[in-house]
Amino acid sequence: MLLNTESRRVKREWVQTAVFLAIWPGVNLLIVTAVQIDLGFLTLARFKSAAITIWLIFASAFMLVWAATRWLPSSVKREHFSVQLGIHFFAIFLSAQLFGPPLEQPSSLQAPEVLVIPVVMLLLEIVIYLGLIYILDEQERSYETRLVLQQAELNALQAQSNPHFLFNTLNLITSEISTDPENAKEIVYDLADLLRSNIKMAQQRFSTVVDEITIIRLYLRLQEKRFKDRFTFEVDVSDEANSLFIPSLLLLPVVENAIKHAVAPYASSAKVSIHVAVEAQQLSILVKDTGPVFDHRNIQDGNGLTILRKTLALQYPNNHKVALRSTDSGGELLIQLPAQSRVPSVERIY
Repeated sequence: MLLNTESRRVKREWVQTAVFLAIWPGVNLLIVTAVQIDLGFLTLARFKSAAITIWLIFASAFMLVWAATRWLPSSVKREHFSVQLGIHFFAIFLSAQLFGPPLEQPSSLQAPEVLVIPVVMLLLEIVIYLGLIYILDEQERSYETRLVLQQAELNALQAQSNPHFLFNTLNLITSEISTDPENAKEIVYDLADLLRSNIKMAQQRFSTVVDEITIIRLYLRLQEKRFKDRFTFEVDVSDEANSLFIPSLLLLPVVENAIKHAVAPYASSAKVSIHVAVEAQQLSILVKDTGPVFDHRNIQDGNGLTILRKTLALQYPNNHKVALRSTDSGGELLIQLPAQSRVPSVERIY
């Protein structure tokens, strides 16, 4: 699971702050302390003075870098490494000039000052740091790209499921016009209600269970008119599950699948039951039908099951279950997914 974009930005800022105000000062203080020990003039006063000076240098450099990069275009920040390197180096160099060197050589110690090594070490530290920031930027861009692709695929799946029930219902109306015009008229009204709900839900990624069940009831009432007296349905939703969120239009292809395979092909009485409950922080949805026995081990997924599996794989990778089985009383499809009381953030890609 990935963090959302805002969390990633916070993480990036935390890394930058930690490097400037903790890691770099700590590493350089260790180096300065080691040099003082090696030269034999380490005292508590010199250690404190070096610690304060080093921290002030990097804290000041942090503010200078922040001010300098705030107005840079994103393309310059991401693509021009030399610009970033120059900004960081000169910010630290200017801060060091302002607060003085962290290590003052005693007058009694006659040793030449060597600037090459500190400069090389400073450049190495900056290069490592900028490499880390570049990796974080690449991860963020990769996340945003995957997010766009995920949303596009979800939209495609939703668009694929939307017209599916419509075609079946229009065929039903056509057949009813000549045999039972009054029933056809009622079906048109019910279809209008169903379409209004469908269009509304298609515009949102998630809907509550109660909204999802409302559209399922509308659809099943249409099927009652279609199959006259030989079809009934039952919907049982626990109070705890009503306000939870699931992907919009998740169940419609599933219920259509039950009608298509367990009701439509047969002349005998049929029933579809839907039970929704919360079990161990998982939302459990059981769709049952009274269709004939089938071999669920060798079944080929149709349009409804394919849409369901792909949608859940995108929204809840490694955190969902879809199980279809045949029983003596008919088919059963069990769906389990996280019980979420708020609209999930778009973050589940890996």
